[in-house]
Amino acid sequence: MVVMTIALGGIASFIGAGGLGRAIWRGISTNFPEMTIAGSLLIALFAIITDLILEVVEKQVRKRYMGEEESHA
Repeated sequence: MVVMTIALGGIASFIGAGGLGRAIWRGISTNFPEMTIAGSLLIALFAIITDLILEVVEKQVRKRYMGEEESHA
């Protein structure tokens, strides 16, 4: 869910809201594919890192408050 939400933040620039997708939008509008690729990779990297960090946080919270060692979900 977090990855999808961050990806939607990239789409926000297409409706004029700025945000994560500004580099992608500028790359497309100026025909500069390197900028488009760089923006896409940055958004993907940000989403993956955020997801991994939140996974660690979730495991710690489960262990501390629910007494679970491993999540079986």
